[in-house]
Amino acid sequence: MCVLIDTSSFSMVFSTSNKNHHKYKPVLDWIINGKGSVVYGGTKYFEEIGIQKMKLLNILKDAGKAVVIDRNRIDDRVQLVLDIIPFDEDFDDPHLIAILQISKCKLICTDDKRLDPYIKDQRLFESMKNRPRIYRDKRNKNLLCDQYIADCCSKSKIKKSQIDSIVKHFNV
Repeated sequence: MCVLIDTSSFSMVFSTSNKNHHKYKPVLDWIINGKGSVVYGGTKYFEEIGIQKMKLLNILKDAGKAVVIDRNRIDDRVQLVLDIIPFDEDFDDPHLIAILQISKCKLICTDDKRLDPYIKDQRLFESMKNRPRIYRDKRNKNLLCDQYIADCCSKSKIKKSQIDSIVKHFNV
């Protein structure tokens, strides 16, 4: 199971000192102790995530708990998304839609409610039954399950030594 974590929500998932971490802790637990993986990619995502958080994503990737999608594929898809929704001042995350489309990831973790109409837009996803679901707080814990496993996700288990390395980087 993959989850795309919006860069604006990244610290809520991984930083135990974030005031909203309690809402997103199930996502963290699912990634570290369960079948969860993070999916990411594209120029804009890399620009937004920053160096420290990128280090954490690299640790997760090395542990088989993150999947990077080819930057060029994401960047090319962003343009196709913008062709469908050419200008909307509330739509500043076409790269997230592109990552979801390319990876076929079925879950996005975000606190940005402005993204909701685009996740639900039939023009952006092949079928509404395959459109991603949104994890926003503990009430959405039921989404952290096998039903939302995408083909691109690794099914490997994380090793204890890798958990220690990841825990060390939590407060990003």
